[in-house]
Amino acid sequence: MKKIDIKGLNKKQIIIICVVAVLVIALATIGTISAVNKESPFKVVQSAFRSTEKDIIGKWQGEAKLNGYEFFEDGTYDSYISTFPFKGNYDIKGNKLTLKNPNASGNVVYRVNIVGDKMTLTLESQNDKKADDKEVHEFERVDHFDLKSLTEAIKDFADDVKDEDGEDKDNQDEAQAEKDPEREKIREEAEKKAKENKEAKEKE
Repeated sequence: MKKIDIKGLNKKQIIIICVVAVLVIALATIGTISAVNKESPFKVVQSAFRSTEKDIIGKWQGEAKLNGYEFFEDGTYDSYISTFPFKGNYDIKGNKLTLKNPNASGNVVYRVNIVGDKMTLTLESQNDKKADDKEVHEFERVDHFDLKSLTEAIKDFADDVKDEDGEDKDNQDEAQAEKDPEREKIREEAEKKAKENKEAKEKE
């Protein structure tokens, strides 16, 4: 690859090279973002020049359908946990979204990123205290909420715990068998004997 002799270029040529380099980097970044978020490059570019303050207006539903937000133009919002709504006020400046509860003095600050119909909220601080663990919450713009009821949410949680317990039990059984091969051998012989007895009875 031929090297460019910058010393031999005039000021105008150097500026053109810098502009081209910036455009190449920008296009590569846009391509990466559009691939990750499954959005067209046009939407990514469009969202970069649109006001987050206007884009946030509307309904946003969490991926697990357990929570959601609806932001209004008058600076108020409804927050949903399952199907239970809570009202509050919000303020947005640049990519900083501050949620306030009128019934309490507390506030929560998120870094907000909106690309097309996807919104990501990253926790920055809570009650003026910087967050140690920056939780990330993802939402999708919707026309109507389809949130799970509290009963459905509890059932899903119970099913997840049951599945985890089942996996733990299987892992424990396997670990025990490895530690006690003689016990596993006896168990296998018992199962084999039971199977033989069953087949003998079927033949009778």
